[in-house]
Amino acid sequence: MPQSLMRRMLADYLQANPETENAHVLRDLIKGTGDLFARGQSLAHVTASGWILSKGRSNVLLIEHGIYKFFVAPGGHVDPGETALEAALREVLEEVGLGELVVLDRKIFDLDIHKIPASEKKGEPEHWHIDVRFAFWNAKGQDVSINKNECLSAKWMSVNDLLYSQDASLKRMAQKSLQLF
Repeated sequence: MPQSLMRRMLADYLQANPETENAHVLRDLIKGTGDLFARGQSLAHVTASGWILSKGRSNVLLIEHGIYKFFVAPGGHVDPGETALEAALREVLEEVGLGELVVLDRKIFDLDIHKIPASEKKGEPEHWHIDVRFAFWNAKGQDVSINKNECLSAKWMSVNDLLYSQDASLKRMAQKSLQLF
């Protein structure tokens, strides 16, 4: 994905969602000239996730993160030569085995900017992830096949229940889900 296109998508999202938490981090990254996806090159980089709605559209698939041990949408880092959308689809396939999803919109569905703690093991300082989230629909009702190397578990959670979540990110995406169909 050309860097200019990703910068435009991010800027468009911020314009439509000025209340985005930690937006200053993203504005600084957009203004820069470095690779938006490169790890270790800056104090922030773009990652990609998939918000997957069930066949009946009432549930969303979340994974239990292998390191942080809380539930999130499947996702991860963007590989060289990939678009953020391609990375989200690849990560979903790798983590939960879903490969025939309907892309509900090629625009950014949601964006979350959060700090990642320093890791001596990876040799990485504390940095920011700008997690670009795309909405998908499991229209065929495919079964989930968890990759235990990627996540601890996975579960379908009610979109309505997530409207009351203590996690602001999950609550926000649940609210947006109600406007998709």
